[in-house]
Amino acid sequence: MIRKLLSIIYTAYFFFIVLLTYIFYSLIICPLYPFLGRNRHFIYTIFAKAWTRTIVLFSGFRIKIHGEMPKDKGPYIYVINHQSQIDIMLALSFLPPGFFFVAKDSLFKIPIFGSSLRMSGYVSIERSNSKKAAKTLDEVKEMVRQGRSALIYPEGTRGIDGKIGKVKRGSIMIAFQTKTPILPIVMNPTYKAMPKGGVIVHPKKIDISIGSPIIFDWDNNSREYTIDAATHIEETFKKLISTINQ
Repeated sequence: MIRKLLSIIYTAYFFFIVLLTYIFYSLIICPLYPFLGRNRHFIYTIFAKAWTRTIVLFSGFRIKIHGEMPKDKGPYIYVINHQSQIDIMLALSFLPPGFFFVAKDSLFKIPIFGSSLRMSGYVSIERSNSKKAAKTLDEVKEMVRQGRSALIYPEGTRGIDGKIGKVKRGSIMIAFQTKTPILPIVMNPTYKAMPKGGVIVHPKKIDISIGSPIIFDWDNNSREYTIDAATHIEETFKKLISTINQ
């Protein structure tokens, strides 16, 4: 009973920090936003990174990063395993500014968080409408060709026990169609920090393991080869998690 009460109190504190820091950074960036020109999304992601790092700092999460991000600017297709709603917050806190991610449209309807996603130039995809989804993916490919890195959750949904799910072939086709290196990243155990389907947040030590860039034969986009490529990403995820757990 006491543990449950403490969890509720901590969760209220966590969301208070989220709201308070959002207001603080919004008061700085929002008045400037209309005047930032073509670089406004890049500049906004700098503020988004500062915002999420502040949340991590004051919320009691302990983040340990294994490996290093590539030194060059890319672009890259960041593929990250998905365990929890806080995965996006953590990704914003350590990935280089300027990237964008593709997420289901429901995330953009979340108060506060959704408006932040839109202002950062992130992309919503309506999975239930294949025509709109195809148009969105065309826009995504063009953004990558223009030099912006993209974040994708290739499993398509959150896991419930920390195990790596099946990597979907379609999730890596953007890399093939734009001939962009794939950078695998694993975060664990975020499912313990905020389990799927729950709203209670638990401060945890989170390990983030950054793999090496992967380059496939981009000209071979046959179904068989791209399925093998997706399987390779899945196995890479498992190796990165096993390294964390050692």
